[in-house]
Amino acid sequence: MTSKHRSLTKQHENVVASFQQTQAALNSGVRRLRGAAWARELGVSRVTFWSWIAHRGLKASRVGRLTFVDERDLNYFLARHTIAHPKT
Repeated sequence: MTSKHRSLTKQHENVVASFQQTQAALNSGVRRLRGAAWARELGVSRVTFWSWIAHRGLKASRVGRLTFVDERDLNYFLARHTIAHPKT
């Protein structure tokens, strides 16, 4: 086995392990939705929701290029922050 082949095999093992950890986390029974889905459910814009993550401390998990927020983290965040009612 060449050095390059060993390196590729190790990279593959790391990707598989990372995928398995992600799979286990996503199947843990906690309600976890993408940011846009939570924004729709709460009646706020996606920009507002992303600013909560970027500037106000809402915890989020990245899986590749996808961002997920746990329901319990969102509930904790909402309990600590005052949110204006959406425009009707």
